[in-house]
Order: sequence, then structure tokens, then C-alpha cells
Amino acid sequence: MKITILAVAAALLLSACAGTGTSTGMAASARLELYRANAGEPVSNFRLVRNFRWTPLDEQAVAVWTGANSGYLLELRARCTGLTFASDITISNSGDRVVARFDSVQLRGGFGTGQQAPCRIWTIRPLDLRQINDAKREMRDAQTVERAPDVTEAQ
Repeated sequence: MKITILAVAAALLLSACAGTGTSTGMAASARLELYRANAGEPVSNFRLVRNFRWTPLDEQAVAVWTGANSGYLLELRARCTGLTFASDITISNSGDRVVARFDSVQLRGGFGTGQQAPCRIWTIRPLDLRQINDAKREMRDAQTVERAPDVTEAQ
């Protein structure tokens, strides 16, 4: 019984490591492009809520959700080394307003996030979360399999 549980846990761990690290199975570059394609025109600021959710898209972009139906694509001025490994971030703000080109993302915890300088937010774009979720639902993971050796091409 213990061996079966360990085998299943090991298989799950290996499949997670073999994947792209995203919940949709998308490559990081494709995921970033999905968010960019479903982001509106840049805005100067947005209201940050206390319990926001976030996900890194690469080392120069992060998605922030401020509610069930509102989110923003934050693109940073330069690479923010360690962003994809950070376990937590803080976002500077004034009066709960985050302003492009003034505020920053600060990494907290995770591999390579030690004494990193804050990463300046360069652009803020509202996200169309319905379009993003619809696109994610339409995507399915697929696997290839070797054809049986006795199968021949149909004429």
C-alpha cells in the first residue's frame, strides 16, 4: 500500500516537473502572449486591494487580480530576476493606487529573491478575464504516441 502511494506521488511529481510550470500546461511565452492579447489599452493607475492574487508571466511581466472580475497586466521596465521563482511579492502604492512608472514590484521569498532592488512598473493594462478564461478552457494537453509497427499507410 505504501509503495503504491509513493509510486503515485513520484509519478505526479515527475509529471509536474516535466510540464511548463503553469496550470494550463502552456509554455510561458504562449501564456504571456495570451495575456497581452487580452489586455486593454494602458492605464495610468489602478486600485490595489489588500488580498490581491498574482502570477508571474515571465521576468518582466506579472498578472495581478484585484477581484473576481478585475485584473491587470503589469509590464516591468527591466527584467526582474527571480520573479518567476518568488513565493510572494509586494507592490508599492499610495492611498491604494498603483501608478505606472512610479510604483514597483518587490520580490519576497523564493529562490533568488534575496536583496533584489524593486522592479519598476512600466505599464498597466486591464485584463479581459473572461476572454483569458475562455481561451484557457479551450486549450487541452495532448500527447503523442508511437504508431504500432504493423500499421501501414492507408491507400
